[in-house]
Amino acid sequence: MDHTPDPGAILRAPVTPDVALDLVLRMSRPLRPRRVPLLEGVGRPLEIMTGAPCPAGTQAVIEKERVRCEGAVAALPSDFAPFDNIAALGSECRTGRVVLRAGDLLTPLGVAAAASFGMRNVLVLPAPRVAVITTGGELADPDEALIPGRIRNTNGPMVAALLMEMGLDPPLVVRSGDNLDELARAIVGVDRADLIVLTGGVSVGKYDLVPDVMKSLGAEVVFSKVRQKPGKPLLFALREEQLLFGLSGNPLACHLGFSRYVAAAVRRLAGDVAVEDPEWGTITEAIRPSSGRTHFVLAVSTQGGSPDRPWMLSILPTVGAADIFGPCRANCYVEVPPGSQPIAVGDRLGFRWLGKPVRPRSHGCSCGRS
Repeated sequence: MDHTPDPGAILRAPVTPDVALDLVLRMSRPLRPRRVPLLEGVGRPLEIMTGAPCPAGTQAVIEKERVRCEGAVAALPSDFAPFDNIAALGSECRTGRVVLRAGDLLTPLGVAAAASFGMRNVLVLPAPRVAVITTGGELADPDEALIPGRIRNTNGPMVAALLMEMGLDPPLVVRSGDNLDELARAIVGVDRADLIVLTGGVSVGKYDLVPDVMKSLGAEVVFSKVRQKPGKPLLFALREEQLLFGLSGNPLACHLGFSRYVAAAVRRLAGDVAVEDPEWGTITEAIRPSSGRTHFVLAVSTQGGSPDRPWMLSILPTVGAADIFGPCRANCYVEVPPGSQPIAVGDRLGFRWLGKPVRPRSHGCSCGRS
């Protein structure tokens, strides 16, 4: 139906561009949304509310704040044009137009569009189910007493927080000791997960059991090392339709391994196939690259205030791959390619944001007028 986006007065007399004087006409009763009025005399203005249907013959709708009313008499301005403030039938969405496609990101505006077609439910790809397994008999949860020889389990809460930051439900977090059978039971026990994140146990030490347990469970290990710093030990395996990531037990390496690899897999499972290019920022501290390896550095990105320097990158100091205190304010990470020369203050480098949320995507449906 033709309707108006603004409250005001309807004029149904012919509208011409050479009107020089205000029109003083007698007002009739107001029109409200959901109420289709009866036709009244041509030339008599009607009061109309936002969203109400326009009666046949409406020439223009004049905003309420531009109409002067004295009792039942209204003075209308002369500087309006034909069809002002009228949203004509089909002007917003024509017959046959596709509004949502399978694979589109379902934003709040997309939800509103689907609702306008009377769709109460839209088929979407579900958020992936993710489980976290922390390995190591030396780990103590935050509420446990810390005795000599044990360290805090920081990776479990951190990976859970990273997943929730992406918009996922709180994941199941399981602890496993340094025992092959116990670790295998932990993995089998979360069979319903689409993706499993294991922390620790992926290097070459005596108790680094993740590669061996993958073989015992028949999982295909795609890779177990990456030329990067920190986090060279990084495993990815496939077990039927389940994805398994083995991240370093060092918290900083674990965080960067999640941000660079696991987060991308989670988004892909949620239907997000877009490959994001890095942003570019100006370095405020010098960086010495790692020879022959990609070097990931956590940083704080702030707006630079000029077109040629939109982002400024402050590198956060760290003391090894286990340091979680220096870089805990990071909102992004810088990626230094292998073989790079030393990075000087003022150089530009690519960086990626931390914590991009996962959002539902429409799946298997299109919405259009019929």
